[in-house]
Amino acid sequence: MIKPIFKTRFFLSIFTVLAFFAPFAAVVVVEHSKSAAKLAEAQAEYMNTLSAADQARQQYSQNIEAKKAEQLKIMADAQAQYAALLKDQPNQIAAHQTTTTVTTNQPVTVKKPVQSSAVASAPKTAPKTTRSTKTS
Repeated sequence: MIKPIFKTRFFLSIFTVLAFFAPFAAVVVVEHSKSAAKLAEAQAEYMNTLSAADQARQQYSQNIEAKKAEQLKIMADAQAQYAALLKDQPNQIAAHQTTTTVTTNQPVTVKKPVQSSAVASAPKTAPKTTRSTKTS
């Protein structure tokens, strides 16, 4: 059997060790809980940052798609306008076309063939009328 004095000393030494190390263990547990709380807060902040970045990326993508759709619509409108103008081009040219008639008098010299007779007549000149049309 265990003697009562050993029993008392055993319990007294356990109590002394616990009294000595209990504050240390309490400080370790408190610091560990603080560290865990900081870690959880940092993870939550990181997740919020990731979420905000993802939302900004989605918004940017939506803006790009909207601008792309708008530019495609503008290009389709311009192409339709170009096709309409191309079809109407002959009518537009005819509507803006002007005709100018200029009459000029140019002298024409008529030469008679030389005859073997002694009397030769002088050459006659008569004005010649020409008509030209310019189209622009």
